[in-house]
Amino acid sequence: MDVNRYVKDLPRGLISWYNFKKDTKALLITGRYPAFKVLFSVFEDVGIKAESVDISEIGTVDGGYDYIIVAAGLESTLEPKGLLAQIRKLLKGDGILFLATFNRLNIGQVVGDKDVTTGHVLDGLDNYKRIVPHRMKEMDGRCYTKLEIEEMLTTAGLETVTTFSLFPNLFRPQIMVKYGETPNERFDGRLQGIYNAPESVFLDKASIYDDFMKHGLLHTMADGYLFVCRQIDSSEAISNEITDIKSIQEITVQTGRKPEAAQATIVYTDKVVKKNMYPEGLKSLEETDENARYLNDRGVPVITGNFTENGYETPFIKGQILTDYLRDTLIKNGQNDFIITLTTIKNIIEHSSNNLSYDEVDWTKFDPYWEKRKPDDPELYKWRDLAHGTEEDKAAIGVILERGYLDLAPINCFRTETGPLYFDQEFYIRQFPANAIFLRTIEVVYAGWNEGEKLMPLQQVLDHFNLSTHAEMFRLQIRKHLLDFINDNELQAYYGKVQPHHGTLTNNRFRMDYPQAEYEKLFTDIFKDADGKKLYIFGSGDYATKFVKRFRDQYVIAGIIDNNSAKWGKDLEGIRIYEPAHLLTEKTGLKVFICIKFYDEVLTQLKEMGITHIGIFNPWLTYPKPPKHIPTATADAPPKKYHIGYVAGVFDMFHVGHLNLLRRAKEQCDYLIVGIVTDEQILKYKKTRPVIPFIQRFAIVQGCRYVDEAVTIPIEDAGSEYAYNTYQFDVQFSGSDYENDPNWLATREYLRQRGSDLIFFPYTEEVSSTMLKEQLRENTETAKNIENTD
Repeated sequence: MDVNRYVKDLPRGLISWYNFKKDTKALLITGRYPAFKVLFSVFEDVGIKAESVDISEIGTVDGGYDYIIVAAGLESTLEPKGLLAQIRKLLKGDGILFLATFNRLNIGQVVGDKDVTTGHVLDGLDNYKRIVPHRMKEMDGRCYTKLEIEEMLTTAGLETVTTFSLFPNLFRPQIMVKYGETPNERFDGRLQGIYNAPESVFLDKASIYDDFMKHGLLHTMADGYLFVCRQIDSSEAISNEITDIKSIQEITVQTGRKPEAAQATIVYTDKVVKKNMYPEGLKSLEETDENARYLNDRGVPVITGNFTENGYETPFIKGQILTDYLRDTLIKNGQNDFIITLTTIKNIIEHSSNNLSYDEVDWTKFDPYWEKRKPDDPELYKWRDLAHGTEEDKAAIGVILERGYLDLAPINCFRTETGPLYFDQEFYIRQFPANAIFLRTIEVVYAGWNEGEKLMPLQQVLDHFNLSTHAEMFRLQIRKHLLDFINDNELQAYYGKVQPHHGTLTNNRFRMDYPQAEYEKLFTDIFKDADGKKLYIFGSGDYATKFVKRFRDQYVIAGIIDNNSAKWGKDLEGIRIYEPAHLLTEKTGLKVFICIKFYDEVLTQLKEMGITHIGIFNPWLTYPKPPKHIPTATADAPPKKYHIGYVAGVFDMFHVGHLNLLRRAKEQCDYLIVGIVTDEQILKYKKTRPVIPFIQRFAIVQGCRYVDEAVTIPIEDAGSEYAYNTYQFDVQFSGSDYENDPNWLATREYLRQRGSDLIFFPYTEEVSSTMLKEQLRENTETAKNIENTD
């Protein structure tokens, strides 16, 4: 299944959770949003007779349908009442309508997302008052509120059996909650914000779902709705099917996963049913059942169930989610009880599977990215050496489980009268550290919980349980295996289209505080008037350090200013720190960059001092580099396809493959910038050392006739996003060995959204730096063998 298929299938979550009855007849009605045509494949999977028709051709079908599915249909017509009246006539007497709609008052409108029908912000909130009649006709539809839709349904002779509030987006439903009910779990950690237009968003809605839930606003401002309806005057008795639907409280669908792992969880008032969302997913349900029974045999309480015609059925458990219980424990009972409770959880995890002796563990594969490590990686045998090191070394690694159940986490556990009771243990990883699972437990509890950090800092908890030493590796292990299981790596290009970059959120939010001209001066074009002035930094903390490292090669920094008198006279990164009064000695001809997270007081202070040239630095943002002179096109040298091009690489043991790449890139652009990866970054990400050190690699590339400018790729901002925002290139070139990589496909999508592009050149298969290294290594070993023979 390719990446495009994963994305195409995301809307299936609207109905793939439902058990459509055999020997029935279904109709899918589509409108202006072609993404929902994929819903027809759900009927194909189930094997029932079905048809699909566009709204404009609804009069061509005969009727008598047991099920009718309409997704964003009301938003695809100027006559929604008429559409509903036609649908009613097409339903059988006991037929069921599934009507999926956007919500005019959805939470996305509050955080800056654009209305799906108009393409502008706030239109839904003010009920389209700014849309003139002829523009409304051109739109062919608009969004409505739940109340407005219910009124239309009643007018059409349809009654609502039940309504589900849908999150986080109609195009990718993940959680559907019966209207008015409190969700079984908090949304933080479960949902990511999905948007129609991420470029205009100024606040991530995922961060405020739970607050809206707490204050009773969640359903009114849901991202969408799924109405389940029947005819008002139906002579048919209410069927068991309708009764069954009415008792559903919540639905969770795992959209985006591989078909064999995608499940839906339907929570009823008296039971919970897990259902495979694709035919090939039945095996995953069987594995979930086997895992539950295995863990129970190990003394770990896990909810078990039985297979029925509806799926895998377990009893409904009324209990507090362990995440909330642990938080309440710290709030109400204090640190000691919190640590005692966590210790109990730690013991459960450590006894959830057989504990392996260190001699049974393949330590070369302890790093989840072990396949990337090269023979010359200095940390190739790090974990083997630590496992056979001191008792202190072993204690920091902890217990290695034969089966590591990564979802033994508080979000998958109830706290009942008898203690923790886990659920949904879908998979395990062999030879896995118990400490990694326990670290996940703790960090899930602390995620987004500022109060907990005040009551007992996270670092204090990690130190108490000896988790700090290898916390980075434990996080890497959890992240790698979870991303593989939920298939998130394959969806990176999709996320690039529907989620805002952190810098976008920051920029948009700042923009709301100031008039446009002042905003650009303070936050966007911070170097615009820097030429010819003395440049100072205000602040001497982490932001200041990042500013110096990023810009000291481009600008001369005259000094650092700080209000803390204890720092006056000292240096930061070799630059002297002064008191604020020092600026008054150079009141004219200077510019000050505020490098402090909470900058308001300093901004006021500088303005009161009479300083007018001020910029506010944010390390999350990227600032265009001052352009060097780029030759203009002439009759003898006409412009090429692209103006500025960019290439990034290691360029170790510079060879003909590198030369071909740079030559072909320069053939297509007027000005070629080449970014070179540092030694530190190579060791961190490629797990090897370069043969040629950075300074020499930089000089070699800089001396190439095809290269107009060589630049250093910063290790903290090594991605193409930073490079694009810095150099504003028209195209990036890369070797074709990355052509199908999900992360590079996401990069291409990011660039194309901004008018740039990513071009892949055929890889020179005859030679590579890796091949040359191997050849060099073999030659060295051969020479040593000859010496030993002599």
